Amino acid sequence: MEILKIYLQNDISRFIAWWTGELFSLIPEKIYHMLKVGSNCLVIDILDDEIKIGRFRGEDFKNLATIKTSCNDYNNNDAVKKVVKQQKTNKIILRIQESKSMTRILQDLPKIIENNLEEALFFELEKLTPFLPEDLWFDYRICGKNSEKGTIDIQMAMVPKKNILELVELGQSWGVDPDQVDLVGDDASKQTKFNFLKQVQKIRPSRFWSINRIQSVIAFSLFFGVIVFPIFYQYQTLQKLNRQVGQIKIKAENSLIVQNKINQITSESLFFSEYKKNIPVFAEILDELTKIIPDDAWLVRLGVSGTSVKISGYARSASHLIEIIETSNFFKDVVPDSSFIRDPKLDRERFKFSFRLEKSGETER
Repeated sequence: MEILKIYLQNDISRFIAWWTGELFSLIPEKIYHMLKVGSNCLVIDILDDEIKIGRFRGEDFKNLATIKTSCNDYNNNDAVKKVVKQQKTNKIILRIQESKSMTRILQDLPKIIENNLEEALFFELEKLTPFLPEDLWFDYRICGKNSEKGTIDIQMAMVPKKNILELVELGQSWGVDPDQVDLVGDDASKQTKFNFLKQVQKIRPSRFWSINRIQSVIAFSLFFGVIVFPIFYQYQTLQKLNRQVGQIKIKAENSLIVQNKINQITSESLFFSEYKKNIPVFAEILDELTKIIPDDAWLVRLGVSGTSVKISGYARSASHLIEIIETSNFFKDVVPDSSFIRDPKLDRERFKFSFRLEKSGETER
């Protein structure tokens, strides 16, 4: 009775997770991947003047409807409700334009922070944006690894929390409880990259996962009286061994980390000191661009890597904007990354520029 009491009170959830994981391992990899990705995923892209509704079946994407809107009035759009109501789906994703988010590429971060990456990035929010960390929801993905240097590259996206909550309320007004809030890029048929709801409790559990849980409970009830105790005993033994191995591994990794820090602390401290001295901080770059760029132009994206800066956005005259940027003592070598395309709706030219920063010691401020 004592072992049964401990099992029911402490380990039932972990045992079910382990056992269902073993059952899923018997499913062919191709089929399991389709189920994991979401065999029937509804995607709603909310743009400035239209709403696009599509569906993923595995990796395949199909556009279901494009609904025009006016003055960002989405709440009373019966056409959206009608399309959504007709779809049977196990996952719902709302996506907003990338221009309404802030994205950064963080390069050459130490690989040792990978296990606590979310906490580390949270404390960087105040440096990367003008917002308070508690006013933002963010997500990230690892976009590059360098095993020789022991570094990783991170793509990070940030959206004000207020905007996400308004988006969720908008979805609920259509009868939609989103599982995920993401960004939509130039190609809507590409799979999603971010989930700004990941940091909080999900708005609702996935329908597909709910079905899996019901199936797991039924299967567990059928086999409980026959195999549960022998398997549970083996599971407990395996968990104990795994904990012991994990503790030994942690001690070994900690010893290696300490040794590496001792070997690198002098060079790293010098590197970061020189880097901070010679490279303007992101806030200074943003301040300078804000001062020199005319009021009739705006930025959509700003990326900084070392002394290299990339910007994109819209202006009445992109070529004239090049002349304005080159007049700054802060920047030099302005080069267009693509041809200028005029957007008839905005009556602006879309631009993409690359340029370099003057070193702080050489630049008058």
